Amino acid sequence: MSRSIVSKRNVYPISVVLLALAALAAMAFSVKTRAAQIDERVPITGNFTVEFEALGTCPSPDPSGLPALPSMLKYPPCAPCISDGGYYVEAQGIGHTSQGKMFIEVLKCYKPGEGKYGSYAGFFQMTAPEGTDSVVGTYSGQNYDYGPNGDSLGFGPFRGTLTVKEGTGKFDGAKGNFSFTALSGPGSPGPTPNSVVGNAFYSVEGQLEIRDER
Repeated sequence: MSRSIVSKRNVYPISVVLLALAALAAMAFSVKTRAAQIDERVPITGNFTVEFEALGTCPSPDPSGLPALPSMLKYPPCAPCISDGGYYVEAQGIGHTSQGKMFIEVLKCYKPGEGKYGSYAGFFQMTAPEGTDSVVGTYSGQNYDYGPNGDSLGFGPFRGTLTVKEGTGKFDGAKGNFSFTALSGPGSPGPTPNSVVGNAFYSVEGQLEIRDER
């Protein structure tokens, strides 16, 4: 008597197949997401020399919301800074960094009575001379303890953090933090009433993470 031969094959429940397909899809998405977020870590170190003007009275008309230069950086409101006992400060300068020459702009409020030795809060932007590559973000700092009477010649060290929020050009998608150590020079009366001008020297060090958001 002949016997029919039946081939034995592994039969998997449909639920197992669906789970396996879902796992593969999740792995593919995870790999794609990681690929899209692979960072180019860009260290930046540099030194900047800036000239600043500190205003004890808001300019008129108030430039709030306007570009400081043709750039992403906008003037913050002056009135809240002055009314809270602060000085409205604009600083501009240039320096050499590990990414080449860059301009720096700082718009901030200096409050001499805040914190132990006085503090700073505002915004900054670094821009390559061509104008296409830049980073912009927030600025925070505080004065060092320079003795109970300060420096008799008017010098003063301070330090803080630059937090990058966005960038353009080769810095598109950039995030990161820079620490800075700085020294301001003696001030002198400025070109407008109730203002002071002077120089400051910055040493900046940090790292950018440039993410491909595509």
